[in-house]
This record gives sequence, structure tokens and C-alpha cells, in this order.
Amino acid sequence: AGGPRRSFSARVRAPRTRPMVFFISKAQGSGLVRYRPAQWLPGVRDWHRAQMSWVFSADHHFLMRIIPDALKAGGFTIYSHDAKSVTAGRYSHVLQYLYHVTIRLVRRDSTTCVVEALSISTSAAPAWFPLSLLVGIILCWMPFPDCGENLRTLLAAKRAILIHSGKVNNGALCLEQQLGCSGSMLKCGEMIPSSLLFFAVFILGPAILMACVL
Repeated sequence: AGGPRRSFSARVRAPRTRPMVFFISKAQGSGLVRYRPAQWLPGVRDWHRAQMSWVFSADHHFLMRIIPDALKAGGFTIYSHDAKSVTAGRYSHVLQYLYHVTIRLVRRDSTTCVVEALSISTSAAPAWFPLSLLVGIILCWMPFPDCGENLRTLLAAKRAILIHSGKVNNGALCLEQQLGCSGSMLKCGEMIPSSLLFFAVFILGPAILMACVL
């Protein structure tokens, strides 16, 4: 009933506003970006990452030159960039989870170029949470869903690139995009609001553990 069901990536929209980043989130962000404990264990990390490939009708020199400025204008924090790759970070709204983004050029010809974009969760704990890196290391084994935030981060990055390219030139048209991550894990994460996930992990979980011990 009700016609064809849209894919998960079609239902998730890129955020249009920048999140307000707390000072403590920025202070702890450098450690989270450097170590990224949520990505240490293969298999477990697939629950909180997303990957896409984009085909742009643009010169690769032009595209890789504007990506850092585009992401910065879109609310991302730029960590490094060169002629073939850009790394950046984005904080989620409200809970301030930190997502690490890598965009790299993988193929090019005279008229188009292909870039791969990867977004990963850095920790099971939000960046504002006290000792977020330590908590992330302790919980590195936990396969928590990202509630679609990594996919939203990639869609926000693509949107920022397209908007900025239109301002500095005739624009870079995105001809094609492909999603490369586990659909079942994404759907599982989609059904769990991030606020409920935080409550279950950091409030309900310790309470149950204490009740069992006592």
C-alpha cells in the first residue's frame, strides 16, 4: 500500500544549518580525530560509517582546489588537504558526535573525475562528554548504529561542494552517486533516534550493570 518505498539514502536529507559547537567539543575533538577508537575493530566499525562515490563533470584541479573552501563554508572543520585528498570533520546537532570525513580523487579524464567520500564515527561518546576519548577507547568493541549521521554528513559535504562550485565558476555537476555501506545496518540505525541511543548507552546501560553487580 502507498506506492514504492524510497531507499534509505533518498529519505535522509543533508542538514541545512550549522550545528553550534561547544568549546569542550572542540577541545576534545583533536584527540578523537587522531585516534578514532570507534574504527579500531573491523566488522564493528561497519555499524557507524558510510561511503559514497561521486562522478563530477569538472576539471579535477578545479574540484580539488575548491573542496576545502566548500566544506569550510558548509560548517566542516578542515584538518588537511592536498591535490588528491581532503580530510575534515563535522559535529552533529545537539549531541555533538564528531564525524571524520575523507574525500579523495580516485580517477579522472579530460571531462570528468571520480571522488570517493568516507565518513566515520570517531567515538561511541559525544565530543562534549567528559573524557570522550577514554570512553570511546573503553567502548571501542560496541557496534553502535550511527542513526544515519554519517550518510547525512556525506550528503551535506556534496551539497556544500555543489553550492560553492556554482559561486566560483559555472559549477561542477554531480553526474552520479553510489552508496557503499551496509544497508541492513543503516536501516537498523535509522529506526533508533540518536537521543535514545545516548540514553541507552550512557544512562540505562550503567544503571543495569550496577543493578546486576549489587
